[in-house]
Order: sequence, then C-alpha cells, then structure tokens
Amino acid sequence: MIATTTSRENVETLIRVTLGGNPHHWFETISTGEDVAIKKSDPEVYQITLSRLALQADQALAFEDKKNGVLAARGAGLDVIVTPSLYSASENFSGALAIIETLEVHNLSALDFLSARLGI
Repeated sequence: MIATTTSRENVETLIRVTLGGNPHHWFETISTGEDVAIKKSDPEVYQITLSRLALQADQALAFEDKKNGVLAARGAGLDVIVTPSLYSASENFSGALAIIETLEVHNLSALDFLSARLGI
C-alpha cells in the first residue's frame, strides 16, 4: 500500500519509472493527496488506506522520511520506521519506532528483525 499526499500522477509515474509496469501491479492500493481533504501531518491519508485494505493500525507499519509523515502515521495509530532524506535528516522524528539510514538490501535484516518483533 502507498499512502502519500503527493498527486496520483506523480506517484504512479515514479512507480512506472523505478519499478516498471502498472503501479497497481505492485501495490494493492494507492492513496494520494487527491483522496484527502487535509495533507500530512493529518492522519486522513493513512486512515483511508487502512480502511481500503480492511486493516487495523496494528496490522501495518508505516515508512516515512519526514516529520509530518511521522505525525500522520502516529495519528492514525501506526508504528513508523523513518528513513531520513538529505532534506529531512535534521528533523525531529520523535514517536518513530526506529530510524534507519536506508532501505537498501544490506539493511533488510534490520527490517526482518522489526517485523518479527511487531508480529507483522
């Protein structure tokens, strides 16, 4: 699932360019800024996404790179893993479950540990 407050066109183009093919082949649901009245830090985009998937917050994990994303995810009851960007590295990520440098392959063992710990 993707819960972003960018435009649908932006996120679908990014997925096509980076992963190839139809974005909905890769993700069961994509919620965007066009689906919500208020952007992040408001939790609405996460609430809509969880609803579309018939999931409770404790059945999912959010990945964010900015403080407003952490606030939105936590506001929806989700645990959050932060991978700071060059532009957000100095932000306060209080409330995040963990902050990891990258989602590259060598970091997957950390994600496996976290998913086992969370039971997801």
